[in-house]
Amino acid sequence: MTTTVARCPRCHATSQPVTGYCPRCHTRHDSRPAAPESTEIINAARPDPPIKNGELQLGDGSDQPVIVLDSVGDPNEPDPDAVAAATMARLAAGRRQLRIRILVAGIVTIGLVGAAARALTVEDLIYQPDTPVRDLFAALADRDASRLADLGPCGLNPLCQPGALASGYEPPTDLHINSVTTTGGLRQNRATVAISYQIAGTPQTAIITLERGTGLLRPWQIVDPPGQHLDIRSQHFSSVQLAGAQVPTAVPDRLPASVGVWAPPGRYTVTAPADPLYVASPIQIIASAAGDMQTITVPVTVQPDAVNEITRQVRAQLDACAAIASFDPQVDTPLSCPFDYTPTDYQPFIDSVRWTITRYPEVRLDLAADGAVTVHTTSPGQAQVTYRWTTDIIEPRQWTTATGRTDITVSGGVTEKDAELVWTG
Repeated sequence: MTTTVARCPRCHATSQPVTGYCPRCHTRHDSRPAAPESTEIINAARPDPPIKNGELQLGDGSDQPVIVLDSVGDPNEPDPDAVAAATMARLAAGRRQLRIRILVAGIVTIGLVGAAARALTVEDLIYQPDTPVRDLFAALADRDASRLADLGPCGLNPLCQPGALASGYEPPTDLHINSVTTTGGLRQNRATVAISYQIAGTPQTAIITLERGTGLLRPWQIVDPPGQHLDIRSQHFSSVQLAGAQVPTAVPDRLPASVGVWAPPGRYTVTAPADPLYVASPIQIIASAAGDMQTITVPVTVQPDAVNEITRQVRAQLDACAAIASFDPQVDTPLSCPFDYTPTDYQPFIDSVRWTITRYPEVRLDLAADGAVTVHTTSPGQAQVTYRWTTDIIEPRQWTTATGRTDITVSGGVTEKDAELVWTG
């Protein structure tokens, strides 16, 4: 049995059986460089193997196997030098790729950090925390209520409607930014701005809170707008005029409690609507930039014209009573007559009773704590009755003329009906 193994001197591939050319790279086997000296000594003892039909014949024809030796112990193993060289080449290439990747990653990281830093710088240059505060006070100085909704949480507040600050409002002046502080980590998403200003010559201070959201460029928004809630109360008016806006009122000591209306800093004039019974003199209030809710009770008095109207109704009632020829006159109205007369002497037969109002009473209208208006007599009036009497039963009778007097005082209350005043007697 003969074993034939050959190794290519170029690509180190092994082949069996052995041919004249390498089956991988087609290099002729006889072009292989000389073997090491030890191999030559071994091979010198042997005759050159014959070549038949272009193929290298190994062995002497016997049944003993013939082993062909070369410089590598295992013919199936690649050349160690080539393997080492290839391995070193692959390691060098890997190190080069790793260095390139690290360099690229570093460049990208530096670029991202630089871009973020540039973005933050641009963001901070474009959006300053004190800018919305200055814009807010500029809108107030222009009495432009419609701009307030864009600068802070204003919602459906009556004072944020167009024209609400056009009249009856004095804006703050002399705004000064005392300090600006930003917090919130790397992105600095929260800020506080300390300010000072004046309202009608009175110094004021406040701290305004602002925030900004996410994104690359983030404008600041006021989350705690300067101003004060006003709780306006009245027993008589369901709404009043605050500057140029109609705002609802709350009834004192009645639930639910009022939440008030938010008012930006400034001085406001409060006026009440026209009413036939009540009148409220205009009052001025100052809404500061910070502080607890301010409670305002609308001062109300009775309309001067209401006194005249009730006086007219009293006199008309007295005149109607005086037209009744009776010592105890009664009229067909819900009101009673506030006077009568009873003779002190025995006068069995009375005739020709006639009343005359010699002096009308003077009245005053008082306003109670619950809003009711009552009528009080400040100076009594007087009524005179004239009549004749007799004790004769049979005609012709002898009549005697007599007179009597009685004081007149009136009271009662006043209500409104169909926008008209009514004395309730």
